Amino acid sequence: MNNTASAKLNKYAGILAGVMEALHWIAAASMVALGICAAVSWDWLDGIFARINEPSLSTYGFEIVAMQGRLESRAVWLFAIAAVVILALMALVCRNVRLILKRSRSASPFQQENVRMLREIGLFFLAIPVVSLAMSVLLRLLLGDAVEAATLDPTHFVMGIFMLCLSLAFDHGAALEADTEGLV
Repeated sequence: MNNTASAKLNKYAGILAGVMEALHWIAAASMVALGICAAVSWDWLDGIFARINEPSLSTYGFEIVAMQGRLESRAVWLFAIAAVVILALMALVCRNVRLILKRSRSASPFQQENVRMLREIGLFFLAIPVVSLAMSVLLRLLLGDAVEAATLDPTHFVMGIFMLCLSLAFDHGAALEADTEGLV
């Protein structure tokens, strides 16, 4: 790919990452609103859920499904807490991607700051299934069989491992680049 096409791709990917970051923060804020509604105005929210056949809520592999046809307010409130954390983690992934692309436009991508952000992306991805699993256990302990919480989507775990490996490769590239600069 030539430099012009590469620069355009970098620019558009950075814009997309920024848009996705903003959308994830908006989604996280909407989950805060859902949690508040579940805690303060459950009758109104329950009326909305009652119109849905087999109501369920889902975000990035964390899903709750009403087992007896109705969701409890505690289940929705706990889902909202988990969703805020998961969506915030995804917003931070998008933020780091945007910053890496921005830094790489004018300089080498093999910078220690980029290595740190890649490592953070890996940790953010690994945190998503951990949050999902913890909230599933909590939901099961508090609500028993009233809700089913499905959580073990391996996608984020695999992506986290891949990003940590990629950060090691970038760390090695940064070290090699620093060594060659010292020779010149």
